[in-house]
Amino acid sequence: MDWNDFAKRLTLELSRLPVTSFVILQGPSGLPYVQAMRSEGLFDAEAVGSAFLPRPLAPRQERRLRALGWEPPDEEERKNWWQQFTLREHRDRRDRGDRVSAEQLETSALLAGLMVGAFRDAYHIESPLELVYQASRAGPDGGPLALPGLGIPLAVPEAESDPASPSGSDLEAALADARERGDQHGYLDLLARAVLYLPAPGDAVAADHQFATARFGDGTFVLAFTSLEAMSLSLQGQAALHREASLAELARGWPHPAWQLAINPGLPSAAYLDANALLEPGAGPRGAEPAPAEAPPSDSAAAGTAPSPPESPSPPPSEPRLPTGVPEGSETLTSAPQVVIMQKAVRPEHVQHYLDGGYDLVAGYVHRVEDVAEMTTPATLIGGLGLAYEGSTFTPADEQIFVIRWPAVKPPLFRRVGAPGGPAVPEFKIESQRLPHGAGLYRLGTAGTESLVASYDADLRRWLVKLPGGSG
Repeated sequence: MDWNDFAKRLTLELSRLPVTSFVILQGPSGLPYVQAMRSEGLFDAEAVGSAFLPRPLAPRQERRLRALGWEPPDEEERKNWWQQFTLREHRDRRDRGDRVSAEQLETSALLAGLMVGAFRDAYHIESPLELVYQASRAGPDGGPLALPGLGIPLAVPEAESDPASPSGSDLEAALADARERGDQHGYLDLLARAVLYLPAPGDAVAADHQFATARFGDGTFVLAFTSLEAMSLSLQGQAALHREASLAELARGWPHPAWQLAINPGLPSAAYLDANALLEPGAGPRGAEPAPAEAPPSDSAAAGTAPSPPESPSPPPSEPRLPTGVPEGSETLTSAPQVVIMQKAVRPEHVQHYLDGGYDLVAGYVHRVEDVAEMTTPATLIGGLGLAYEGSTFTPADEQIFVIRWPAVKPPLFRRVGAPGGPAVPEFKIESQRLPHGAGLYRLGTAGTESLVASYDADLRRWLVKLPGGSG
């Protein structure tokens, strides 16, 4: 898992964070840390400042935090670097609540980019796998929140760890240790001798032949756990029934040749394994064992949520289930011989995050360029796409509007959406997705003029601003 993968995971978890809750990402020692607190209509984020660090931040680190979009400490109320994002709550006849979730996702993506940038570019943390997290909800119904979709361990102080918890059990501690050391054979040997707990749906009659699956990236994974505690923590209590099996028994009854195996997903002892390479009917583990790895990249909408047991029997090999997040019957972009270029209108307050902060993710509602080709002015684009809704920062009187254009390199990830009374322009929705090299940020003017403001360089991981009359 690299920083881009982690940013996608964090985006999804932030977008689903309940009101009056928080998440803290930190090093195992507690430093450095970045935190986000969700209140009604607001995200309040902080990145640790010099007041709490053993050594003050160097000037270049502070310059980088400022360039990313963090506001400096004021030494009175704020001793940390900080930023706030407004979550506009609104509903209208066009969106019927759908637009709210899309904008929340977009704002969460910007916040995730800010948090990741602080660790990667200012605090110089090499990998998100060096981080742990805390999450909790305040109030009478509050308590700890499990966010297994982050793919990093919980921050549980050793003195407070519960011996009965998954992280404290002998087997899962040994699995986590083997994974940390990169000991492939040791991990698989432990797994081959373990009892696996397979979550099942609520129908006790069907429990013996159904498999709970989850969609991670482009793959479907059968879920298996090495203890009931691990299953409960990963699935957040969603599994009512389960059955037990050994790895060899699981191999003999493997439901689909293209499916893979997820052990303790989201926990420190997790591994995501290619079943075709690891499992031979009747023989258990064999052959070239890939290392127990981090979760696959979470291109799917399901990667940031706790996987749920299926409600119907596992489909036969000839009828694999649809990816989570793409409902049956919904329209997706289809691969065509020509490249499909997508466009997203960028809210005015977000332009700086892209240009100055090097932000490279898009999320929410997008459109095909060919479908909006006639909308060449801010007024026609804002009006045609219904962007001037209550609480929006777009207005029909805007003299300019910024849009990002990029090729749809993974067309199936773009899901067609729409609501009665909405615009006639085909509209698609995507989860957090990284922009490819060469994506462009354009400015549209009132006279129908169009100019390229900046292009994204994936090697340099920043936007190259184009100067008037020449190259940037």
